[in-house]
This record gives sequence, C-alpha cells and structure tokens, in this order.
Amino acid sequence: MDKIKNYMKKSIFIIIITAIIITLAACDFNIQEITLDPDDADITDIINNVKIFKYILNMFNISQKAAEPIQPAEPYGGSPYYEPDIPILLNRNNLIPNDYDPDLVYIDDTRTHMLNSRAAAALADMIAAARKDGVSLGVVSAYRSNARQTNNFNNNINKLISDGRSYDEAYWETARYIAIPGTSEHEAGLAVDFNLINAEFDQSREFAWLMNNCADYGFILRYPKDTEHITHIIYEPWHYRYVGINHAKKIAARGITLDEYVIMLKSVE
Repeated sequence: MDKIKNYMKKSIFIIIITAIIITLAACDFNIQEITLDPDDADITDIINNVKIFKYILNMFNISQKAAEPIQPAEPYGGSPYYEPDIPILLNRNNLIPNDYDPDLVYIDDTRTHMLNSRAAAALADMIAAARKDGVSLGVVSAYRSNARQTNNFNNNINKLISDGRSYDEAYWETARYIAIPGTSEHEAGLAVDFNLINAEFDQSREFAWLMNNCADYGFILRYPKDTEHITHIIYEPWHYRYVGINHAKKIAARGITLDEYVIMLKSVE
C-alpha cells in the first residue's frame, strides 16, 4: 500500500511539474536563463531538477519558446488567376501611371484584339468554360491605344456640341460612358467588352453566365447598376475587368465596386 501511495505521489508531482513547464514554455520562459547561486546548499538538486525539466520538455517535444502564430493560407494562392498585388484603380481621379506596362498579347487568331498577358490567359479559360456550357462570349473590344481612346472621346464631344451642348456639358456627359483618355481600363489592357454594348445585354444568357462564373477567372463587372455616383460611369453590363480571382471573389461577395474595394484595402495597409 505504501508503495502505491509513493507511486501516486510521484505521479502527481510529475504531472504538476509538467504543467508548470508547459506554462513556462507558453510564457516564453527560457530554462537556460536560470541563474544559480553557487553558495546554495541545494544546488545539486536544482541542477538535477533542471535536467529533469529539459528531459520532460524533450519527451513531450515542447518548445521552450512560444510558437509562432500560424498564418492562414490564402484560399486562392494556387490558382493561375491569383494576383498578389492590389488591383490598379483607374477612374477620373486615377490616371494610368507613366511607367505602366500593359504587357499586351493577342487574344485571337485574327490578331484583332489584345489584352494584358495574365488577363488574356484567364479570358481564354473563361471563354472555353462558357463554350462547354453552351454559352458564346464574343469579344467586341479589348485593348485600346491612348490615341484611339482620345479619338473616341473627342468625336462624342463634337457630336454633342453639334446637338447644341456647350463644351463643358458635352465633355462631362461624354465622360459618363467613355472613360477620359488616360484613365481607361481598355488602355491598360485589363478590360474586355462582350457581345452587345447595350444595357439589354443583362437580359442575355451570356450575362447570366458571367454573373455566376466570371469571378472564378478573376473578372468583375466593373460598372454595376446604380453605382454611377461611385464610378462616375454609367451601368455597363458588357464591360468586365480582370483583377485576379482572390480580389474578384471578395468584391463579388461584398457586392461593392472596385473603387470601394481598393479604398478599403488601402485603408488597412
């Protein structure tokens, strides 16, 4: 019976010591920093206890230092459409940087349209996926040079002036549906217009498919309905912008514009 009692006492002692060690380890306690008084009569016991502590630590594979916090994995990090950087925001207040390189490639065999190389790869996959679902996505506009954008913009201004508008009225009315030259996502090679440049496009099968699937390939509807007060561009159900799957999924989940999303990201940097 005495042997059992002694065994139980030792077991309890080991459990208590182990608990203390785990607590010290969690508090970033370093056993090697213990200082010993040479004049201490029980120094041998202390040294032996320290050795026991280390043995128990090794036995349970417990680090003497607090573990580094585990960073959550990026859910779309393995996707070919993942983009680590904050998407470039282009609007009437944010021009294309002078050193910006659109990195253009042709997206069709007829060499009619060009797009940023990463956007082009995602677009090709998206068009192929839509085709498998019986949906035809036809590109009617992609990259535009600054000269072409300027020409389109000025032609519309002149048309409105000929209809009796002042220059200022014509300029700002045009800016509602043609991006001011130097701020166009088409100039950056990141935007594509599909099928029908008309508000009725949102009644089509193609639009429905895009709404359900475009974020999977890193694209967003850039100018949603009822957001002109934010984007300063009218509702364009045909205009899609490549931002990367990680950003596209978050924008879609929040139901916000790219303008709002970029401001949100930069506010927490």
